[in-house]
Amino acid sequence: NYTATNYLQIIDRLMLSVDPLPSLAGRCVTGGRLNLNKALNHFPSTLAAARGPAAGQVTLRLQGEPTAQYILQGSTNFAAWTPVTTNTTARTGRFTNTLSTASNPFRFYRAVLAP
Repeated sequence: NYTATNYLQIIDRLMLSVDPLPSLAGRCVTGGRLNLNKALNHFPSTLAAARGPAAGQVTLRLQGEPTAQYILQGSTNFAAWTPVTTNTTARTGRFTNTLSTASNPFRFYRAVLAP
């Protein structure tokens, strides 16, 4: 939804949609050329899960749209999804969340953009 996007988010989207080119390295801030197709299309998101730093924890790493709010959801069966937490990605489009599996007994997780 571009109408709810502020100018800093637009700048971030443009800067992150650059295609790096060796011939532009060191010659401009981004070291590449602007890819408007990439800037205008939705950034795909990926969610990776790993064992947490302690027993009984899971660490979820999201790579998605920069400075966007995502809802992490959990499920035991892929049929019913329950919100677990909501978080906003950094300017890099990333965030990491470590959850206790005792309070979140889900086997499957997904991330969806908040409305």
